[in-house]
Amino acid sequence: MGNQIASAVTLLLAAGAAFAARPALAYCDDGCGYHLPVAVAPTSTAIAVDGVLGFLIADGRAETAFQFFMVTVRDAEGMTVAGNLELNASYSVIVWRPTAPWVPGASYTVLTEIDGSAWAELEYGSEPDSCPMLPTETTVTIDPAALPAPAAPPVIVESRHTIVPDLALDALVCCNGAYPHISSGPGSCTRPYLQDYRSCASRRSVGSLRIDHTLDLEGLPLAAAGNLASRIVDARNQPWFGGTSLLAPECLRLEILDIARGQVFVDERCFGDDIAEQLGTIAADPSPELAEMCEDHAYVCEVEDRKWDATRCKSWPEDSELEGCGCASGARLPIVWLGGLLLLRRRRRGAQRLGTARG
Repeated sequence: MGNQIASAVTLLLAAGAAFAARPALAYCDDGCGYHLPVAVAPTSTAIAVDGVLGFLIADGRAETAFQFFMVTVRDAEGMTVAGNLELNASYSVIVWRPTAPWVPGASYTVLTEIDGSAWAELEYGSEPDSCPMLPTETTVTIDPAALPAPAAPPVIVESRHTIVPDLALDALVCCNGAYPHISSGPGSCTRPYLQDYRSCASRRSVGSLRIDHTLDLEGLPLAAAGNLASRIVDARNQPWFGGTSLLAPECLRLEILDIARGQVFVDERCFGDDIAEQLGTIAADPSPELAEMCEDHAYVCEVEDRKWDATRCKSWPEDSELEGCGCASGARLPIVWLGGLLLLRRRRRGAQRLGTARG
């Protein structure tokens, strides 16, 4: 488990270093790798004669993007086509609807822009003109056929169960003078990451079930396929775009929107009942990992202000007070625990020698 903790936290530390090294003007970035959607194209290059232009905004941010979004539609002669922008915040879709009917078989040029600088200035306090403008040009063709009758396509759901160490400070047991603490990343990034953890193991694991969904659009005309948006809604009525992770069995609503006509289809499914005991907080034994890494006693300390307090520690697992100024004061592991560590190490070395002889 210690190796798992090391791998997980190493990734976070590497990400933090990458954020610090990246130029400040990198694609309207908020400092945490959370980019603004500065280039947006229509959902399809084929539009039904009674269809609309749909623009999906990532991460459910259409409501904010709407005030910075600009679209111009031109016909084959370069004339601007009249139309109206609409917002469907529930499905994170911006819709452009023509005032007059489309011309069947005709092609139109769609120009879109998002004022990323104004958005970043409002949301992150960035300097004016700090983000690039990336105009997007798309040619769409009008399918003479009308949209098919409203219907929900099949939903493809993928699930993935994982169990990882709980990196919360109150879950750790440490040794070798380690006093873990949590720090935030650089800049405006608030993602926390663990430090001084390398001689620690966790007493808890966290089991989660990742649920991702896509629409099965095979067999649908391109114009009809581009007329759909979807989301997952959990038991707390929280929408998720793409997928979500469950820490307990839960029923989810898979909702599909017909963009042009506003009709919604709902597919409710339940997940996790068969692995309920492997979701959420799971007790874990850190003893094997500690036996591998510890040169002296193991201990736990009280947590205050996102760090271990080195002056308020107890030995583990006996839970006895340690003397002096904390765990580094020279207090030694009780004989029973130390003997267990040495015995476990001898068994591991014996197993390694046996494996080598057999190899």
